[in-house]
Amino acid sequence: MNPEAPPPAPPPIPAAGLIPRDAVDAVVRRALGTLYQRFEPYDAAIFPLRWGTAALNASHVDVLRVSPEDATLLPEFKVDGTRAFHKLAGTQFGNFGSFFEEVWRRSDILWGRLDGAERIIRSVLVARGNEEELVSRLVLEAQAEVVVDELRGLSGGEARRVLYQCLLRTTSGKPAAGELDRLIGKLLPAIAKVDSRRGTDVAKALEPGKLCEDYLRNFAEERGLSPEHGLRVFGRASRILGQVLDGLSAIYGPVGKRAGWGFLWIGRILVGLIEVLLPRTWGSLLTRYWLNLLYLIGLLTTLAGVLFDWREVRGLGIRLLLSTAGVDLLLRFSRTLLTRPRRARGLLILLAIIVGAAGVWTLVRLVQGLGPVLDDRLTMAMAGWRWLEPLWRLGEKFCPKC
Repeated sequence: MNPEAPPPAPPPIPAAGLIPRDAVDAVVRRALGTLYQRFEPYDAAIFPLRWGTAALNASHVDVLRVSPEDATLLPEFKVDGTRAFHKLAGTQFGNFGSFFEEVWRRSDILWGRLDGAERIIRSVLVARGNEEELVSRLVLEAQAEVVVDELRGLSGGEARRVLYQCLLRTTSGKPAAGELDRLIGKLLPAIAKVDSRRGTDVAKALEPGKLCEDYLRNFAEERGLSPEHGLRVFGRASRILGQVLDGLSAIYGPVGKRAGWGFLWIGRILVGLIEVLLPRTWGSLLTRYWLNLLYLIGLLTTLAGVLFDWREVRGLGIRLLLSTAGVDLLLRFSRTLLTRPRRARGLLILLAIIVGAAGVWTLVRLVQGLGPVLDDRLTMAMAGWRWLEPLWRLGEKFCPKC
């Protein structure tokens, strides 16, 4: 054999389609069927060798963790290991938070797909040497496809709201606008390419300036459940719990019937109050209609009593006006307390000042001989306000003891 002779040529490769597809399918089915039918003899021979010995499993199995803590697009932990924010809204309320807000569910589903795509791609394509740039580019392209798929069809404001939900629950309680800029800076070029290929406009909706503006404007308000929405959810949950307990009582006896009845009515009362207090609901509109009607009836009754000197009718009209005004003020205060707690505190302070002044005035007038002196001083102070004298006299006529 001549060592300098060239190596023999490899055998020719069969032309494509030489082996029929049906024959290949038959061979594969036969091989799988043989393995399935002979599993018991194979297991009977191999299992005793591995049981109680140091022999390892013949099949190699890799365990991969798909977790947001392992993703790199938006890491939740700082370099020192401390948590910077909670990316998933569903971790609130005992990991049931996503049941309460639709935008929270959209955000968590989005991030589940984003982090899952990264972990799966990096587990299949393990970067070696200078391959990290290629793997990162493939991950970013897949994540851009996910963002476009999740946010297409939404308005610009809705799309931006879904995306910035991940940075609302910061541990410091302050906005993380820098993290949001870095996130959209990574995703936006790849999203624009996907938009041009699929004919969508998600990149336009996620314009960085508008995104950060919406995020900073709504940061304090959207960090948790709004009071009105939380009460609505609590009322609905109480009503459902009452119905569940009532159903259990019908099956297993009257053990929890009283508790179920209580929960059911608590839920009904809460839902009714919320419908009355919240603006732009049917309950609020209906309540406002009846209050205005009662105001009109009370005013007409009072005027009729004054004009025709009907004391009973006049007294009825005044009592109706005062009762309606009291209910109206109570509803307005409750609505303010529900939707704007800071304004409600101001109203409480003002109410306390008015009540305190009325109490002091009443106590001072009870002092012997001090009432006439105060009346004289008040008359002198009112000398420049003569035009109010008819109202003053009318007040004395209606309430002589005031």
